[in-house]
Amino acid sequence: MKRLQILLILTLLSCRDRTQLVAVPPCEPHEEVCDGVDNNCNGKIDENLTQNCASECGPGKMVCRSGEWTTCDAPLPKTEVCNGKDDNCDGRVDEEELIGISPCYPGSQSDLLHGECRFGVSRCIGGAFVCQGAVTPTPEACDGKDNNCDGQIDEGSSGGLDLVFAVDYSGSMSDKIDDLRTVTSGWASKYTSRPDLKMALIGVPSPTGQDGVATLMKDISSPNVFVAELNSHTLASAGGQEPTIDVIYQLAQTSNPLQLHWTSGSRRAVVIFTDEEPQSYLSPIVTETQAKNLANSNSLRVFVFTSSPSWYYWNPRPFSQSAALESALDDVVQQGSCQ
Repeated sequence: MKRLQILLILTLLSCRDRTQLVAVPPCEPHEEVCDGVDNNCNGKIDENLTQNCASECGPGKMVCRSGEWTTCDAPLPKTEVCNGKDDNCDGRVDEEELIGISPCYPGSQSDLLHGECRFGVSRCIGGAFVCQGAVTPTPEACDGKDNNCDGQIDEGSSGGLDLVFAVDYSGSMSDKIDDLRTVTSGWASKYTSRPDLKMALIGVPSPTGQDGVATLMKDISSPNVFVAELNSHTLASAGGQEPTIDVIYQLAQTSNPLQLHWTSGSRRAVVIFTDEEPQSYLSPIVTETQAKNLANSNSLRVFVFTSSPSWYYWNPRPFSQSAALESALDDVVQQGSCQ
């Protein structure tokens, strides 16, 4: 009996070290918790212990290892990139203020050295970068611009240009004619070195001619001769019948009723300066449609500068006595010179 008691005591003792025995109580099963102890007495420690967790980007889990919970494995915010996703988990996708924009050009960089070609802006759209607003080469048009970005403007044109100015010298132009003369003569003086550009002056009406009749004041001549004639007329004192439709019609006629000495092989254009509606005093009266059709069929370019809203068919430009007129007349030369 005494021997059995000794054996029972020994089974309840464990060796703490070689010199001391410590009593260990028998294992009582409990729910397993994350503490590094075999709480449920199954010989394993912290088995199958997990906890749900979350971040701004979604759910995740934590796992118990050696009595400690691991870091939450939920996805974390990342730098926003252009991919159609909410990388930084702020509820927005591909926000421009974070991704940014940059210059872009889909063609050859050499295009940008000339003409109308321009950089665009690269933006993130639909998860991909798209180049917006870039201007790439287009077929050359007769517009005074280098459309195809090859360093040449309106190439393909040849020959000269006869440019006829039909000026309204009626009394209603008295407050405009001097400024108009000054700007136009200053502009024309820039072209004195252009032998292929010639000019003429017609009054519609003329201060020295019959009211309601287009009068040739200076025949086709060099720009400096045209300037001298223009500068000799500083007053607008003609009557109130402005035959502006008639002068277009007459200039377009192959019979040449105004007896201009057109330059052989040159293109022809007319510039109308007036503050009145389009008018005809021929018999029978000529309509705008008739004048336009004849001008088109005989390759007469028409440019109208007016303050009247009644001009419909001629793409009228604002009547101006400023530097804007000089720029517009440069454009007239470019367009009139094109094939």
